[in-house]
Amino acid sequence: MSIKAQTPGYVIERTAKRLKWSFQQTLNALGADITADQWVLLDRICAEEGNSQQYLASETAKDKPTVTRILDRLQDKGLVER
Repeated sequence: MSIKAQTPGYVIERTAKRLKWSFQQTLNALGADITADQWVLLDRICAEEGNSQQYLASETAKDKPTVTRILDRLQDKGLVER
């Protein structure tokens, strides 16, 4: 095993990517027309409606432009209203 593969940062990043991929596969198998990132925002919105995009970014560990793009796509799909 390489030294790179043994570093905590590498292991954490690789684990996070695998978990996200696995969750995306589950969403696809269920026929959900959303991405894992979209689901994360929808989950937060459903838990606490009426929060700002800045709050959603903070809660989901995403930057503000990413939250805006995800919300744009969710709005296009008719899943959220601003």
